Amino acid sequence: MRAVMRTASTSITSDGFNIAEARLTNAEQVAAVEIGGQNFPVGADGRLTYFLNRSETSGASRLPVRVIYSNGLSADTWMPVVDGVGGAIALPRAPKQVALMIGNSQYTGGVAPVTSAPGDAALVSNALATRFGFQPRVLKNPSKAEMAAALDCISRELGANDQLVVYYAGRSYVDQASGQGYWLPRDAGTTSARNWVSNDVLYCQLNQLGLRNTLVLSDSAFRVSTSARTLGVQAARAQRGNQARNQARPRNRPADAGPAVSVVTSGTNAPLHAIRDDSHSVFTWRLTSVLAGVENTTPAIDLFRVIRERLAGANRLALRPGDQPRAQSVPPAPIVAPRQPASGQPALGQQAFNQQAFFQPRLTVGQ
Repeated sequence: MRAVMRTASTSITSDGFNIAEARLTNAEQVAAVEIGGQNFPVGADGRLTYFLNRSETSGASRLPVRVIYSNGLSADTWMPVVDGVGGAIALPRAPKQVALMIGNSQYTGGVAPVTSAPGDAALVSNALATRFGFQPRVLKNPSKAEMAAALDCISRELGANDQLVVYYAGRSYVDQASGQGYWLPRDAGTTSARNWVSNDVLYCQLNQLGLRNTLVLSDSAFRVSTSARTLGVQAARAQRGNQARNQARPRNRPADAGPAVSVVTSGTNAPLHAIRDDSHSVFTWRLTSVLAGVENTTPAIDLFRVIRERLAGANRLALRPGDQPRAQSVPPAPIVAPRQPASGQPALGQQAFNQQAFFQPRLTVGQ
């Protein structure tokens, strides 16, 4: 339920300030309220005392308000000015933190399995939920349609102030000719890219969500072409333009740099394991180690940056969208060929793994 701020009493000082006492209902998640550029803490009982300079607010019909929540995220709104003092307003809802966790281990189209992928997704999901309060949405062996449906559901649920993590463990493919990368869902085939998930399309979709922060953690390759990155930036600008027309930005706020989609990837075609039959991949072990080392008091607005920097510093795995994964960016660990796959599925040894030789379809742009 949204918090409501209602002014209870006001007074005027001799030096021209309005002092107001307000009460917030349903304010359990509200830490502070910033009014007219000044930060005022909210007490445990929901009481808030703020002051405004009458000379600065004279003639203004409304003031910018930023609500700062206990998880470190914030949301902006306005409040009307009545004789220099704000009236009762309904505050924006608390921003959400959602994690879409995808683990693909079983394939129906002839692609070799990845046994640890669902467990990898579950382990990272647990760390994000228990330490940082993310709401996990776990997809185990989803098809392309199921992945698209989950993203569509999230797009309807989240708003500009929310945070999103997208984690993927499974197989991927990078077409060197076109520069496009693909995630391979359960129904991916070896002769057609019809059921593959384009990294270009996914990157543009995430940009179009208009979220303040989005982090992609890919225990597989993730390649975004230069053209898709440009389209993503243009889509973000259009999204900001629509938001500006629908709801004016507080005038004391600098314009945001735009919806940010950060990517951290292992750069390989599938999760790597340091030893045979390891329950989790090298990338997942190191990622969860980084998550365990990040203080759970880290403000949510800084969380993605801290995770990205620590993971990059430890493993040299951080890539900007459009960068090409390189072999030296993979954590140093022996590549162990999996046990003999089931009949009809191609074996995947070290040479095949490095050369993406488990299948070689020919792709064209837009296929």
